[in-house]
Amino acid sequence: MQKPLGEILKEAGLISETHLRAALSEQKRWGGRLGEHLMKAGLITDQQLLDALSHQLGVAKINFRKSHVYLEALKLIPKNICAKYNVIPVAVKNQKGHRKLLLAMSDPTDFRGIQEVEFLSGHSVVTALALESDINRAIDYCYHTSGLRESHGLNDTADVIELDTQFVGTDEEPIIINPEGEFVERDQRINDYAFRALIDLLIEKGVFTHEEFRARVENERQKP
Repeated sequence: MQKPLGEILKEAGLISETHLRAALSEQKRWGGRLGEHLMKAGLITDQQLLDALSHQLGVAKINFRKSHVYLEALKLIPKNICAKYNVIPVAVKNQKGHRKLLLAMSDPTDFRGIQEVEFLSGHSVVTALALESDINRAIDYCYHTSGLRESHGLNDTADVIELDTQFVGTDEEPIIINPEGEFVERDQRINDYAFRALIDLLIEKGVFTHEEFRARVENERQKP
Protein backbone atom coordinates (compact mmCIF):
# COMPACT_ATOMS: atom_id res chain seq x y z
CA MET A 1 0.00 0.00 0.00
CA GLN A 2 1.35 3.40 -0.99
CA LYS A 3 2.19 5.75 1.84
CA PRO A 4 0.53 9.18 1.42
CA LEU A 5 2.78 11.86 -0.03
CA GLY A 6 2.20 14.14 2.94
CA GLU A 7 3.37 11.47 5.38
CA ILE A 8 6.54 10.88 3.34
CA LEU A 9 7.35 14.59 3.43
CA LYS A 10 6.62 14.77 7.16
CA GLU A 11 8.88 11.81 7.93
CA ALA A 12 11.64 13.46 5.91
CA GLY A 13 11.30 16.54 8.13
CA LEU A 14 10.35 18.78 5.21
CA ILE A 15 6.91 19.83 6.46
CA SER A 16 5.01 19.85 9.73
CA GLU A 17 1.54 18.54 10.52
CA THR A 18 0.30 22.15 10.46
CA HIS A 19 1.79 22.66 7.00
CA LEU A 20 0.20 19.45 5.76
CA ARG A 21 -3.25 20.33 7.07
CA ALA A 22 -3.08 23.79 5.51
CA ALA A 23 -2.04 22.35 2.13
CA LEU A 24 -4.77 19.70 2.27
CA SER A 25 -7.29 22.46 3.01
CA GLU A 26 -6.10 24.41 -0.04
CA GLN A 27 -6.27 21.26 -2.17
CA LYS A 28 -9.84 20.58 -1.03
CA ARG A 29 -10.82 24.17 -1.79
CA TRP A 30 -9.07 24.69 -5.12
CA GLY A 31 -8.32 21.18 -6.39
CA GLY A 32 -4.97 20.26 -7.92
CA ARG A 33 -2.20 18.13 -6.46
CA LEU A 34 -0.95 18.30 -2.90
CA GLY A 35 2.67 18.70 -4.00
CA GLU A 36 1.81 21.71 -6.13
CA HIS A 37 0.20 23.49 -3.17
CA LEU A 38 3.21 22.74 -0.96
CA MET A 39 5.58 24.15 -3.60
CA LYS A 40 3.45 27.26 -4.11
CA ALA A 41 3.61 27.85 -0.36
CA GLY A 42 7.41 27.64 -0.53
CA LEU A 43 7.51 24.66 1.84
CA ILE A 44 9.31 22.24 -0.49
CA THR A 45 11.38 22.49 -3.67
CA ASP A 46 10.56 20.76 -6.93
CA GLN A 47 13.49 18.37 -6.40
CA GLN A 48 12.23 17.44 -2.93
CA LEU A 49 8.81 16.75 -4.42
CA LEU A 50 10.39 14.58 -7.12
CA ASP A 51 12.29 12.55 -4.50
CA ALA A 52 9.13 12.05 -2.44
CA LEU A 53 7.01 11.03 -5.44
CA SER A 54 9.70 8.56 -6.55
CA HIS A 55 9.61 7.01 -3.09
CA GLN A 56 5.81 6.96 -2.98
CA LEU A 57 5.28 5.43 -6.43
CA GLY A 58 8.29 3.13 -6.47
CA VAL A 59 9.33 4.60 -9.82
CA ALA A 60 12.90 5.50 -10.76
CA LYS A 61 13.88 9.14 -11.28
CA ILE A 62 15.63 10.50 -14.33
CA ASN A 63 18.55 12.84 -13.84
CA PHE A 64 18.50 14.73 -17.14
CA ARG A 65 21.92 16.24 -16.56
CA LYS A 66 23.56 12.81 -16.54
CA SER A 67 21.25 11.09 -19.01
CA HIS A 68 21.03 11.07 -22.77
CA VAL A 69 17.99 11.14 -25.01
CA TYR A 70 18.39 8.72 -27.90
CA LEU A 71 16.96 9.57 -31.30
CA GLU A 72 15.89 5.96 -31.80
CA ALA A 73 13.42 6.59 -28.98
CA LEU A 74 12.63 10.22 -29.78
CA LYS A 75 11.52 9.51 -33.35
CA LEU A 76 8.86 7.05 -32.13
CA ILE A 77 6.61 9.73 -30.62
CA PRO A 78 5.70 13.10 -32.20
CA LYS A 79 6.23 16.30 -30.27
CA ASN A 80 2.53 17.08 -29.89
CA ILE A 81 1.92 13.79 -28.04
CA CYS A 82 4.85 14.49 -25.71
CA ALA A 83 3.44 17.93 -24.95
CA LYS A 84 -0.09 16.57 -24.48
CA TYR A 85 0.93 14.11 -21.74
CA ASN A 86 4.12 15.84 -20.52
CA VAL A 87 6.33 12.89 -21.43
CA ILE A 88 9.49 12.33 -23.44
CA PRO A 89 10.86 9.03 -24.80
CA VAL A 90 14.43 8.49 -23.63
CA ALA A 91 15.79 5.11 -24.79
CA VAL A 92 14.83 1.80 -26.40
CA LYS A 93 16.12 -1.62 -25.41
CA ASN A 94 15.48 -5.25 -26.28
CA GLN A 95 14.67 -7.22 -23.14
CA LYS A 96 13.88 -10.92 -23.41
CA GLY A 97 12.80 -10.54 -27.01
CA HIS A 98 10.57 -7.52 -26.38
CA ARG A 99 11.20 -3.93 -27.43
CA LYS A 100 10.75 -1.60 -24.46
CA LEU A 101 10.63 2.17 -24.41
CA LEU A 102 11.85 4.15 -21.42
CA LEU A 103 9.41 7.04 -20.99
CA ALA A 104 10.07 9.99 -18.68
CA MET A 105 6.79 11.26 -17.20
CA SER A 106 5.79 13.89 -14.68
CA ASP A 107 2.82 11.66 -13.78
CA PRO A 108 3.58 7.92 -14.10
CA THR A 109 -0.02 7.15 -13.06
CA ASP A 110 -1.35 8.63 -16.32
CA PHE A 111 -2.57 5.34 -17.80
CA ARG A 112 -4.13 6.99 -20.83
CA GLY A 113 -0.85 8.62 -21.77
CA ILE A 114 1.03 5.33 -21.34
CA GLN A 115 -1.48 3.49 -23.51
CA GLU A 116 -1.34 6.04 -26.33
CA VAL A 117 2.47 6.05 -26.33
CA GLU A 118 2.56 2.24 -26.39
CA PHE A 119 0.22 1.97 -29.35
CA LEU A 120 1.79 4.80 -31.33
CA SER A 121 5.31 3.47 -30.75
CA GLY A 122 4.57 -0.26 -30.89
CA HIS A 123 6.71 -0.72 -27.77
CA SER A 124 5.98 -1.66 -24.18
CA VAL A 125 6.57 1.31 -21.88
CA VAL A 126 8.78 1.42 -18.80
CA THR A 127 8.05 4.59 -16.84
CA ALA A 128 10.45 6.90 -15.05
CA LEU A 129 9.74 10.07 -13.09
CA ALA A 130 10.95 13.55 -14.02
CA LEU A 131 10.00 17.11 -13.14
CA GLU A 132 7.30 18.66 -15.31
CA SER A 133 9.48 21.70 -15.98
CA ASP A 134 12.45 19.52 -16.99
CA ILE A 135 10.32 17.49 -19.39
CA ASN A 136 8.95 20.66 -21.00
CA ARG A 137 12.48 21.95 -21.54
CA ALA A 138 13.62 18.56 -22.82
CA ILE A 139 10.78 18.45 -25.36
CA ASP A 140 11.59 21.91 -26.71
CA TYR A 141 15.33 21.30 -26.77
CA CYS A 142 15.38 17.75 -28.17
CA TYR A 143 12.82 18.19 -30.93
CA HIS A 144 14.46 21.44 -32.01
CA THR A 145 17.99 20.00 -31.91
CA SER A 146 17.12 16.80 -33.76
CA GLY A 147 14.99 18.49 -36.39
CA LEU A 148 11.93 16.54 -35.25
CA ARG A 149 8.66 18.43 -35.37
CA GLU A 150 5.13 17.07 -35.59
CA SER A 151 6.27 14.45 -38.08
CA HIS A 152 8.61 11.53 -37.44
CA GLY A 153 11.27 12.73 -39.88
CA LEU A 154 14.95 12.86 -38.94
CA ASN A 155 17.65 15.05 -40.32
CA ASP A 156 21.37 14.31 -40.37
CA THR A 157 22.15 14.54 -36.66
CA ALA A 158 23.98 12.48 -34.10
CA ASP A 159 22.31 9.47 -32.53
CA VAL A 160 22.45 10.97 -29.03
CA ILE A 161 21.35 14.37 -27.75
CA GLU A 162 23.37 15.58 -24.78
CA LEU A 163 21.28 17.39 -22.17
CA ASP A 164 24.09 18.42 -19.81
CA THR A 165 23.97 22.09 -20.78
CA GLN A 166 20.19 22.27 -20.54
CA PHE A 167 19.52 20.87 -17.09
CA VAL A 168 20.82 21.44 -13.59
CA GLY A 169 21.09 18.08 -11.86
CA THR A 170 22.49 16.67 -8.64
CA ASP A 171 25.72 14.86 -7.85
CA GLU A 172 24.02 11.47 -7.70
CA GLU A 173 25.01 8.75 -10.15
CA PRO A 174 22.70 8.30 -13.16
CA ILE A 175 20.14 5.64 -12.34
CA ILE A 176 18.52 5.13 -15.71
CA ILE A 177 21.01 5.06 -18.57
CA ASN A 178 24.47 3.53 -18.42
CA PRO A 179 27.28 4.30 -20.90
CA GLU A 180 26.01 1.61 -23.29
CA GLY A 181 22.62 3.29 -23.47
CA GLU A 182 20.82 0.54 -21.58
CA PHE A 183 18.27 1.35 -18.93
CA VAL A 184 17.34 -0.28 -15.66
CA GLU A 185 13.83 -1.63 -15.45
CA ARG A 186 12.33 -1.35 -11.96
CA ASP A 187 10.29 -4.24 -10.62
CA GLN A 188 7.43 -1.93 -9.80
CA ARG A 189 6.05 0.01 -12.75
CA ILE A 190 2.62 1.22 -13.69
CA ASN A 191 0.94 -0.25 -16.77
CA ASP A 192 -2.55 -1.23 -17.79
CA TYR A 193 -1.62 -4.82 -18.63
CA ALA A 194 -5.17 -6.08 -19.13
CA PHE A 195 -6.03 -3.49 -21.80
CA ARG A 196 -2.78 -4.05 -23.67
CA ALA A 197 -3.20 -7.83 -23.51
CA LEU A 198 -6.70 -7.53 -24.97
CA ILE A 199 -5.50 -5.45 -27.92
CA ASP A 200 -2.55 -7.81 -28.51
CA LEU A 201 -4.94 -10.78 -28.52
CA LEU A 202 -7.26 -9.12 -31.04
CA ILE A 203 -4.28 -8.38 -33.29
CA GLU A 204 -3.05 -11.98 -32.99
CA LYS A 205 -6.55 -13.25 -33.90
CA GLY A 206 -6.51 -11.11 -37.03
CA VAL A 207 -9.39 -8.85 -36.00
CA PHE A 208 -7.24 -5.90 -37.05
CA THR A 209 -3.57 -5.11 -37.58
CA HIS A 210 -1.34 -3.02 -35.35
CA GLU A 211 -1.10 -0.41 -38.11
CA GLU A 212 -4.90 -0.21 -38.39
CA PHE A 213 -5.23 0.25 -34.65
CA ARG A 214 -2.61 3.00 -34.56
CA ALA A 215 -4.35 4.75 -37.46
CA ARG A 216 -7.69 4.59 -35.64
CA VAL A 217 -6.14 5.98 -32.44
CA GLU A 218 -4.62 8.84 -34.42
CA ASN A 219 -7.94 9.57 -36.15
CA GLU A 220 -9.80 9.64 -32.82
CA ARG A 221 -7.16 11.90 -31.29
CA GLN A 222 -7.57 14.45 -34.09
CA LYS A 223 -11.35 14.67 -33.78
CA PRO A 224 -12.59 17.97 -32.28
